[in-house]
Amino acid sequence: MAGLAFAFLHAPGEEAAAVATASAPPPAPDPRYGFATRIDRMAFRVISREWTQTSAGAIELWWNNSCPDGTTTYWVALRPAGAAARFNCNSWQYHKWASMPAGTYHLEFWKDHDGRSIRGSGTMQASVPVTVRSKPAPAQSPTAG
Repeated sequence: MAGLAFAFLHAPGEEAAAVATASAPPPAPDPRYGFATRIDRMAFRVISREWTQTSAGAIELWWNNSCPDGTTTYWVALRPAGAAARFNCNSWQYHKWASMPAGTYHLEFWKDHDGRSIRGSGTMQASVPVTVRSKPAPAQSPTAG
């Protein structure tokens, strides 16, 4: 049981993550190759929409999360096949996953589970055409009558 608790507190790849590099703001995304997106509020973990690429290619991410005092970094992993990268808060950051095989992917963002929320936006761009799936709409609560 202790092993499971440790695995939950330390997300996969967190300790061995590559470091994203400082960057200028991203170029406007070509919708055939990627998308722009945002995080309105992330307290611990967020999953992006999925996309499929039919051939191997690179996947690039530009991201800028605003973080409150006391939070300086967060992590982004390309799932299911890419390693994690550590991003710094409050500036544009860039990371590239090279030579990713054809398949369906999504990004996983997470940070320390410290009760503080972060928000931001960025752009994912692939070197090959992609088909982007929309994120499902949140479930509506029934209204009392």
